[in-house]
Amino acid sequence: MVLEVGQEEEIEGSRLLHDAKISMVDALDASYKIHSFLDTHLSHFTQNFKADDVYIQNLLDLLSLESTVVPQCYRFPYHNLIGFLYTCLGKLDKALKYFDLVLTINSEDSVALVNKAKTFLLRDDLEPVYPIIRQLQEIDTKANYAPGTHPVSIAQYTIGFAYCKLGLSCAAVKFFSEALNTDPYNYNATLGKGEVLLRLSYHEGRLHRIDMLNKSLKCVRAYINEYNVLNLSNNEKQRTSPLPRNDKGAKHVYAVLILIQVLNERHRITGSVSGTELMDLVLSLYGDNAYALMAIGDEKRKLKMLDGERGAVSLLKRAVGLCETGVLYHHYAMAILQREQLCYEERVSLPQSEEPDTANDPEANENKKKKNASSKGDKSQAFVFEGDDKLKQAYTEVAKLLKHALKLSRGYSTDINMDLANIYCSLCRKRDAEIQFKKILSNGNQLAQAVAYRKMGVFLIKINDIEKGEEYIEKAILMKDLEKNNPGSLKELTHAVEVLSHFYSSENSTKSKYWTEKLAEFNPDNNEDHQQSKNTKHAKERKK
Repeated sequence: MVLEVGQEEEIEGSRLLHDAKISMVDALDASYKIHSFLDTHLSHFTQNFKADDVYIQNLLDLLSLESTVVPQCYRFPYHNLIGFLYTCLGKLDKALKYFDLVLTINSEDSVALVNKAKTFLLRDDLEPVYPIIRQLQEIDTKANYAPGTHPVSIAQYTIGFAYCKLGLSCAAVKFFSEALNTDPYNYNATLGKGEVLLRLSYHEGRLHRIDMLNKSLKCVRAYINEYNVLNLSNNEKQRTSPLPRNDKGAKHVYAVLILIQVLNERHRITGSVSGTELMDLVLSLYGDNAYALMAIGDEKRKLKMLDGERGAVSLLKRAVGLCETGVLYHHYAMAILQREQLCYEERVSLPQSEEPDTANDPEANENKKKKNASSKGDKSQAFVFEGDDKLKQAYTEVAKLLKHALKLSRGYSTDINMDLANIYCSLCRKRDAEIQFKKILSNGNQLAQAVAYRKMGVFLIKINDIEKGEEYIEKAILMKDLEKNNPGSLKELTHAVEVLSHFYSSENSTKSKYWTEKLAEFNPDNNEDHQQSKNTKHAKERKK
């Protein structure tokens, strides 16, 4: 095929542009010393990040909401991550705006400069990249940096922050630690490390959990003492740095919210001082901030402080009124669910002598009959788990709220899908539950998949769909190591295997043997008891 002159020029121009971009990237890569870190880690991070658009949009919503309790001068890691996420969505102009926001805070932020240059390259816009390379070269020639401003440490912190917000806690703590090794006065990294240690503690046994929470508390207190956040540390002796007191972090509410979570978590385990006083302080100062209301509301929910003007339900309702997002509706729905569950427990535990007179109340009498039938093991109840009509109605209302939360979350959120699936299981809505579980299974989150297989299997066994239930349980067993730090999940899975073993003992000897062997893997002692019971039963049958 013969190319015309115009076509040859177009191909040559394209080739020159391609070569120019490659040389520009090479120049960018070789222009400054800290790139040895950025090229290894930042590029590795960006190249290996895979997520669908819905996940990214939901994460952007949460980051935007969370950043409202962070002072402007400390929002640079949020802006860097948000800008990167917009490049993933192909919204390059928006990405550049966020990188520029970082550079208004710190004109020498190397991560923002590199991200900005690479975004220009994605647009085939080479001209703006030259001054960025010159600026990076100027940063490289600096011999000394003021404590807390070392560019490598800031870059390490920024990448650790991104991993933290993406839920990759082990990677995050590694980069926060490296940032502190590079510059011990990078207190942002100290706070980040405290936050991620709190998250990691949820996956530990009691002793390791307490130890990790204590380390987390030490980090968060160091940050609060350094900046006297919300006037919580007036004593100069509590500070560990020789730097002048910096009041820019004095209103860093997010740091106090992390401190509250750590204190409350330690309180639940050891009975030590909780963060209730700090919660009241934050509400008095930031009671009109949706994220602060959500964070305090969720902590109060965990402490079962649900009712009243400053109870979890009221606070989360106010948050939803200020900002209608999926994550806020989710927390609000779960607070209502917990309140109704506690009300049900109170109704069940009410002594007969204190039960209200229902002689002239047909509806109450009907509920009482259903309750009695449930306590006798009436399998005809549509409600899979124990409950009465009031609780069933509450579950139905919560399901509506969760569906709305999903709608606001563009149809998918692992946490919301999981909680909605649980509600549908309780209401014995098999088809609806399966839809939610299948959405979770289609996602790449392996831990969520393990939980979904286990919960769906348990539900199906409860409603006597044994064959399908055992399929899910088998898959859950293959992934059980992902939940090894959750004793409750292992106990539930063990019970399901035990049920299958007993079920098939009189139905199918091959399957009975298979599930008995599986049971032995979970609990060898339990298997011996089960085998002894079977032997006794067979001996009695032989005598007959």
